[in-house]
Amino acid sequence: MDLEKKTLKKLLQSIGVKVPNSVVKRLLDTPVGTTLRGLSDALDSLNIDNDVYQLPPEYLKELDYPYVMVLPHREDAFAVVENEENRIKAMPEWKGVVLVARKTSETFIYKNVWLRNAVGYIIDNQMYLIIATLLFLFIVFAWPGLRVVCHSVMSALGIWVSTILLRRDYGGDILEKYCKIGKVVDCEQVLSSKGSLLFGLFRMSDLAFLFFSTQLFFALIANSDLLGYAFLLLLVGCCFTLYSVIYQIAVIRKICLYCMAINLMVWIDTIMFAFNRITINLQTPFVLILSGVVAYVTWYIVIHYLSVASQNESFKHRDSALYNKELFDWLLSKERPIDEVDDKYADVGGVGEDNIITLFVHPGCKKCKRVYKYIPELRKVAKVKTVSLASNDIALNEYCRKNHIDKTPTIVFNGRELPELYSVENLKYVL
Repeated sequence: MDLEKKTLKKLLQSIGVKVPNSVVKRLLDTPVGTTLRGLSDALDSLNIDNDVYQLPPEYLKELDYPYVMVLPHREDAFAVVENEENRIKAMPEWKGVVLVARKTSETFIYKNVWLRNAVGYIIDNQMYLIIATLLFLFIVFAWPGLRVVCHSVMSALGIWVSTILLRRDYGGDILEKYCKIGKVVDCEQVLSSKGSLLFGLFRMSDLAFLFFSTQLFFALIANSDLLGYAFLLLLVGCCFTLYSVIYQIAVIRKICLYCMAINLMVWIDTIMFAFNRITINLQTPFVLILSGVVAYVTWYIVIHYLSVASQNESFKHRDSALYNKELFDWLLSKERPIDEVDDKYADVGGVGEDNIITLFVHPGCKKCKRVYKYIPELRKVAKVKTVSLASNDIALNEYCRKNHIDKTPTIVFNGRELPELYSVENLKYVL
């Protein structure tokens, strides 16, 4: 959903509307948040006039900027067009659909957007904040010496850069900044190549995160007599960085600035150690082993979190297809038909007669309480009948027996039972 967030954020900025990132995220956190319908609903929530048009190419020049061109065959399915250059770039993959948005006098105005974004950034980057706080407390209260402080800071920076790569490898993030510059800098090509997997198993992001995490934990808990092991670990790291540089420059002839930043940090840290007097304590490095174990556990937790978040995004993209009206109508047609219940047995409310939602509920049913919560919302878009099965009415009981309504809640839409794939709270997205 990150691409949709960026699209909505860019469109809002183009029409002069400032909205906190948390609000953008909330507006798109719906089953259709990854679709054009989701963008339109988000704009409606902000009281921004918007319309969707199917236009021939010759009419596109007559539209005022900005607007959104829909590019259905691209991963980033939307292009915000702010000028002629944007329009020409998107034209080859455009199929005729555009979304036009205009600010109105009733559009929501948010105050202190920068402050809310700053708070949101801190919340979204808790791990960085925790590491920075621990490092600060370590420096202030322990002060292990300038060499260890510089080593710890360099390790923390390495964790930050390697986490960006982890988010790309496990979280599905697309690297944009500094990753496609001219013909030489191309992070995606480097990180997607065979050589980026050391021994065919280990990604650069994995090794970098484990390396810098081990170094940081070791620096925080080891005494200065054991720091010789950190220097030995840096020398091993230098061997891998040489492979990385040679592979990028001589083999693939492309450069990843994030990978080069990691290499540079290892070299700088090694040089700082080399200019200091290092003693190697040949005792069993239990502290180093412990640091490695802690680093591994941390790495596992991070990649698990990123993988789950990525899967959730994939599920949202998949689920959004379910709310295509044609697909919904087809699935609904496969469900069993149910006779229309007489209005005298129901609490009737809502608008129109084209879409009729019938809810069979019972006061003692726990699941029904969740259904009750969405009735006011459904009544804004359809006619809703709420039938309580607590009644002992003979005719109603006969109706339920005839139509095999033996559980609550049972939800009926236009004479057919609602498919199990759909929930009552999201029914409004197919109306």
